[in-house]
This record gives sequence, C-alpha cells and structure tokens, in this order.
Amino acid sequence: MRSDKFFSASRLAMFGLMVALAFVLSFAESLIPPVIPVPGVKLGLANLVGLCALYLMGPLDAAAVTLVRIILAGLTFGNGFSMLYALAGGVLSLIVMILLKRTGRFGVLGVSTAGGAAHNIGQILVAFAVLR
Repeated sequence: MRSDKFFSASRLAMFGLMVALAFVLSFAESLIPPVIPVPGVKLGLANLVGLCALYLMGPLDAAAVTLVRIILAGLTFGNGFSMLYALAGGVLSLIVMILLKRTGRFGVLGVSTAGGAAHNIGQILVAFAVLR
C-alpha cells in the first residue's frame, strides 16, 4: 500500500535538497586544507545536513540522506576505504544522535556534539579493524 505522506512531493523535494546540500558541502570540504595534519580528518560540514534532516524530517529520512551522501561523495571524491570509514562514522553518529534526541534531555548542540564524537569513534573502530 502506498502512503501519501511517504510519497509526498514536498518530502521528496526536501530529501533532494538535503542530499544536494550535503554533497556540495562534501565537495567544499574536500577543497579545504586539513586543519590537523592527519589523513582523513575533516571539519564534518556535511554531517550538519544529517543533523538538520534528523530534526526537520525524522530518523529514517536522516539515515537515507546520510547514506546517499556517503555513497555519492565516496564515489566522487574518495575511494572504497574512505567510504568504509565514512559509513562507520556516519552510522554510529546517526544512531547516537537519534537515541539522544529521543530522550528529550539534550538540545541540538548536545546531540550534534555527541554525534561528532560518535563519528570519530566509529572511524577509529574501523581503523583498528583494517590495520589490526
């Protein structure tokens, strides 16, 4: 069965705008020289779009925006390893942000900060697994 809310034009337009904005921010971020001279370290500007999607559209849409952004940016600006690191960080970050938002005890800044920390932890865990 088709749900009118699921297939609404405004929802689809918002999804497209979020993905496009995240992709543009990923590109802009790839042009910025590293703040810390460690390979792969970035500001995380594109992750802000995932946070906005979580608050404006909901957890499933935020997950979809994050996943599409990681795949597009990885295929365009990265490689398989960069996609793996981004996917691990993005998934863990999104899970933490969804859980903290649901508690109602944290504001946007707290949810965002915890999401950033979780993103780093996810990438470190992948680095441990890859590098043994």
